[in-house]
Amino acid sequence: MDIEAVAKIIVDTAIHVHRALGPGLLESAYQHCPAHELRKRGLKVETELLLPLLYDGHRIDAGYRMCARKTCQPHPERTLSEAKRQSKGRPVP
Repeated sequence: MDIEAVAKIIVDTAIHVHRALGPGLLESAYQHCPAHELRKRGLKVETELLLPLLYDGHRIDAGYRMCARKTCQPHPERTLSEAKRQSKGRPVP
C-alpha cells in the first residue's frame, strides 16, 4: 500500500469518526475510536508511544508521547498522526 492510499484511509477515518461522535468529547475518544477504525481497515496502529529525547549522547525518557503511529502492512512505511480536540466544534461537510 503506498503512502497516498494510507493518507486517504486516515483522512476518511477521521471524517467518519468525527461525524459519528460529533464535537465535545475528551481527546482520548478522538484517539481510540480512529485507532479502532483504522485497525478494522487493515492498518496496524500503535498509540501512546514513548518518544525519547537524545541529549548529550544519552537517551532521556522525558515523558513525550506520540499520539498514534500507523504502519502499513506488509510494507514498513509509517505515518504519524496527532488527535487534537477543539473547544468549539465545526461541522464536517
